[in-house]
Amino acid sequence: MSYIVISNIPKCYRSADLRKHFKQFTERGSFGCFHFKHRPEERPAAQLSDVPGSSESQELQTFCCVVRIEESACDEIVQIFHHKRWSCAPNSSGECPNIGVAGIIKTKIND
Repeated sequence: MSYIVISNIPKCYRSADLRKHFKQFTERGSFGCFHFKHRPEERPAAQLSDVPGSSESQELQTFCCVVRIEESACDEIVQIFHHKRWSCAPNSSGECPNIGVAGIIKTKIND
């Protein structure tokens, strides 16, 4: 299993929205753990203008989560979702300006 951080999740998203967004992976059983606590992601103010799909003028509150996924699906999920626009959640209004960020977390196992 590998770990991936998924960030820049829109404020309007809930767990059900994420399950729908990652449907092909949830249906295959690729996730070992996908726990979304809906807690804000914090960034230093200097980095806010560097967030893809955002501008300083819009309210920027996004969320993130760490998922455990089968190693065979790791590159695929990053390729499909990294720097791609989030689909609008059913409970949101208008377009979703956020662009997803998915990155592999490198781990070192101590022997």
